[in-house]
Amino acid sequence: MATNKKITELTELTGADIANDDVLAIVDISAGTTHKIKKSTFTSAVSGVTTLTATTPLAVDAATGDVTVSTGTIPVASGGTGATTASAAATALGVGTGDSPQFTAVNIGAATDTTVARASAGDINVEGNLIYRAGGTDVPVTDGGTGASSASAAATALGVGTGDSPQFTAVNIGAATDTTLARSGAGDLTVEGNALYRAGGTDVAIADGGTGASTLTANNVIMGNGTSALQFVAPSTSGNVLTSNGSTWASTAAAGGGAWNFISATTCTGETEVDLTLTSTYKTYIIVLSAVGGTIGSFLMRLSTDGGSSFDDGDNYRSFRGYNYSQDTASREDGDGGGGAPSMKLGVIETGTDNSFSGILYIAGHQQTDDTCTIFGRYVGGRTDQSWQGGWFFGGYEPTTNVDAIRLYPSTTSFTHGRISLFGLTTA
Repeated sequence: MATNKKITELTELTGADIANDDVLAIVDISAGTTHKIKKSTFTSAVSGVTTLTATTPLAVDAATGDVTVSTGTIPVASGGTGATTASAAATALGVGTGDSPQFTAVNIGAATDTTVARASAGDINVEGNLIYRAGGTDVPVTDGGTGASSASAAATALGVGTGDSPQFTAVNIGAATDTTLARSGAGDLTVEGNALYRAGGTDVAIADGGTGASTLTANNVIMGNGTSALQFVAPSTSGNVLTSNGSTWASTAAAGGGAWNFISATTCTGETEVDLTLTSTYKTYIIVLSAVGGTIGSFLMRLSTDGGSSFDDGDNYRSFRGYNYSQDTASREDGDGGGGAPSMKLGVIETGTDNSFSGILYIAGHQQTDDTCTIFGRYVGGRTDQSWQGGWFFGGYEPTTNVDAIRLYPSTTSFTHGRISLFGLTTA
C-alpha cells in the first residue's frame, strides 16, 4: 500500500483509472459512523442524489456516476468562510470592519495580562481596573483626576476651594515673577521682599510714610526729624508757648508782648453773683461778658483783698459811665465821684429775658498797693423793644493790699442767661 500523502500530493483519477473494487470512504457525521462505496455500486448508492449545489464540495455526474471533489470556495455551513479574501472572510464570519461583534473579553497583546472586559453598560475595564470616559465616573484624585464634575467642586477636592486654606510657598500676583507675595514670619507678608504693614504688626517706618512709633505721648507737639524717629515737645509749664531757636522748637515762657490766656468761665443759669479770682500770675485781666441778661437792672461790681471771703461794700469806689440809646441821639453821662460809692456801676439794662449785656472790661493795677486798681471797658446792651444801649465805663479802687477777687452781680435778682469769662495777660 502506498504511503500517506497530503491531498495536494495525490494523483487525480479518471474514470478509466478506477477499478470496480476501488472504494470511496464516506463519513456519516450525524451517526458518527464510517462507510465505503465501491465503483460498481456507486451509482445505486447515490441514486437518490440527483443534483449538488455549486457550493457543495462534491459534484456527481448522474449519467456516468463520476464524483468530482471541488477545491473552490467552502461555505460557512460546510466549515468554510464562503469567501476567497481575508476581509470578505472576516465579514462572512461577523468580524469584519463594518461589524460589531460581541466578545466576553478581548486580550490585547498577550493571552492573560491585558484583558479588556465590560464592567457595566457603557463602561469597560482592563484587568478589572475601570477605564474613565467622557460622561462616566469622575476621575478620582488617586488616578490623577479631580473626582469632581464642576470647577468649584474640583477646586474643593484639590484643597483650593473657597472654603479651604491652602498652603503655598509664595503666590505670584498678575505676573510670573515681579509681584511675589510670600510669608516672612508668623502673620507677616512681603511683596518682592518688601514688608506689608498690618494692624498690630511692625510700626510703619518714617521712610514709608508712617511715624515709626506705636504710641504718641498725649498733648505733646510732634516735630519732624527727616527719616529718623519723630521728636516731641512736652507742654511743660502752664502758659508756655512754642519757641524757635532757629533750628528746633521748645516749650518756653512767653516773651514780652504777652498773650491772653483763658482762666475760667461761668454760664449763667440764675446766678445772683459771679466771683472771679485774681492772682499775681497776670498783671492785667479782661472780663468778657457774652449776652449776659435776666433780671438785672444795674450791672454792679465789688472787689476783695482777702481771696473772696468778703467784698468791700464801703464808699471806696469811683466810676463814670457814658451811654446812649438807639431810639434817640441824646448822650447821657453819670458818675460816682466825690465821696465814692459802695460799688462800681458798669451800666444799666432793663429787666427781662430778652435783654442782654455784652462787653469787655480791663482790670489793671490789682497788685499795686500804692496805686489805684483801674477798671475800664465798653459794652452794648439789647432791649425788649429791639433798641440797644451802648456805652463806656471806667472806674477806680484804692486798696490797702492787693486785689485778689472780683464779684459781678445785678442790682435786682439774677443772671439768667449768657456767659462770663476771665482771661489773663502774660507779660515778660
